[in-house]
This record gives sequence, structure tokens and C-alpha cells, in this order.
Amino acid sequence: MSSATTKASPIVLHSGGDREGWLKARKQGVGGSDIAAILGMSPYASAVNVYMEKAADSIASIESPHMKAGTVLESAIADWFEEEAGIGVTEGGVLYQITDGRPFLSTPDRLLHRLPLTESPDIGILECKNTTINFDADDSEKFPMHWYAQLQWNLGVTGSKWGALAWLTNGWKFQWLEFEANDEFIQEAQAVALSFWNDHVIPRKIPTGGFIGDAGALFPRHVEGKTVEAAPALLERIFRGKEIAEELKQLKEEEEAIKEEIKGCMEDAEAVVYDGIPLATWKAKAGYDKVDSKLLKTEQPDIWRQYARPTKPAREFRWKQ
Repeated sequence: MSSATTKASPIVLHSGGDREGWLKARKQGVGGSDIAAILGMSPYASAVNVYMEKAADSIASIESPHMKAGTVLESAIADWFEEEAGIGVTEGGVLYQITDGRPFLSTPDRLLHRLPLTESPDIGILECKNTTINFDADDSEKFPMHWYAQLQWNLGVTGSKWGALAWLTNGWKFQWLEFEANDEFIQEAQAVALSFWNDHVIPRKIPTGGFIGDAGALFPRHVEGKTVEAAPALLERIFRGKEIAEELKQLKEEEEAIKEEIKGCMEDAEAVVYDGIPLATWKAKAGYDKVDSKLLKTEQPDIWRQYARPTKPAREFRWKQ
């Protein structure tokens, strides 16, 4: 791999190899992995998720197995791209901030340059992805737009005019696409991100709606008497949710009726098969002893208290007519 720097020479916010230092530095602004969620383009996170990470006093350093695999395979994907595309690849891992001081950050996976390398190379950005999403490079309908948002954001922060996405599917299928900087998209994304930072992160004001994840962890308790007026968009989702609940109820009733019909045909057989392939089983479960906790609490309260464990309070969601 060759050596190169970004043409825009953004501020280096963090260039060390320690993960904790990088995580601490990236809390100071919006990065490439944040922008898709803020724009509502991510299937995995929302602006609320990003807010919780930026506003938290602690540093979230948990690395899932999927994230770990992406980190380990990043070098292999970059090497594969360099070989297939014939484009020079330079090591990344540096956290940049845009030159005008706005809270816009970027950690490109790799920097790119056309070969042969010149004294003033036209530097690009490479983002490497390890995925199980199976799609062809020319399938625009299935292409993950949150990848595109991340690349365009990094181009905007670094000032680079071109970049590429390279991805490995299921450990063997390698593909890549090259993109030019989309100035219109970048400007819009930066405007939304700046508003998000100034209106929510700085004043510590949680964005409303669109939370992806465990809302119960974010709002573990209700405020007695507090209500939220349903806006038209929310009202539409509520009506749709109720329709789905009713459909599921009817489907469950139909399923139970079908089960009883099948069991009547099975009589004392343990399975129903087709061409030797089991389609359903009906077996007796082994009996077991169960402690009557209510009776134990009444007759042996000291023993009950010795083994009782408090449960974590949780809010229960219910549809109302």
C-alpha cells in the first residue's frame, strides 16, 4: 500500500491506535457511521440512538461479533479492492474534523489514489463492508443507501471528490462501486447534521420519534397523567398497528383450529409425514414438579424471602379501543 494524504487537509482529531481514545474523540461530533441514522436512512439506528451515544457520559466500547468481523476483514477487503480496481490504497484509521470547525467528523477506512502516484494525487475515500446482504452491484433497489450516505459524508468532511464502496458478501463474493461526490446530498446532510447537533446534542434535548431499539431502556418509567397528542403520521401508525394486532389474533385463532383438526386425524400417532418427511409432531411432555410460590409465601414466608429475587420493573404497551 502506498502513502497519501487528503487534499483538503482536515484537522486530525485522533490518530492513535487505541480504540477508547478514538471512541472518546468521535463523541465530539457527527461521523460517517452516524449520518445515515440522523437522516432516517439506516435500518439499524435512528437519530435518537445517535443522540443517546453522543450525550452519554460514558463511552460505549462494546464491539459485537459482527463489528469485530468487519474490523478484521477490512484489510482483506481493501487489498482485494486494490488488486481488482487497480487503484492505490493507503492505510486509514485517522479521525478527521472538517476544516471550518463544524462538528463534522470522518474516519475513512482507507484513502485512495490513482496510479501511478504523482506529487499532488487526487485522493479518494474507500469504505469496506463485510455483509450477508446478497445483492449485485447494479441492483439499485437493494443497494444499502446507508452505505452511500456514509461514503458521501466522508467525502464532504475530507474534501475528496471521489470514493468507492467495496464489500464482501458471505465471506467470498467481492464487489465494488466507485462514486463521485454528490455536492447536493452532502450539503443537505451537513445542514441536517448541524441542526441535530445544535438543537439536540448541545442542549441535551432528545429528538422525538423514530427510535430503533429498546425504547423501554430509554424511557423505563411513565409520568403519571402525562399524555402525547397523536400527530397525523403517528395516528396512521397507531391505526395500522391495531389492524395488524387484529389480523394476528384472527390468524392465531385459525391456526389453533387447524391444529385441532390435524390432531384429530393423527389420533395417537406422534407425527404426520409426507413422503417420509415429518410435517408436524404431537408428543406428550414429561411431567415436572413446580413450586407453588403463593402457598410458600403464605406458609413459609422466611424461606420465601430468602430465595425471592426482585424483578426489574417494565412498562407494558397495550392498544386501547
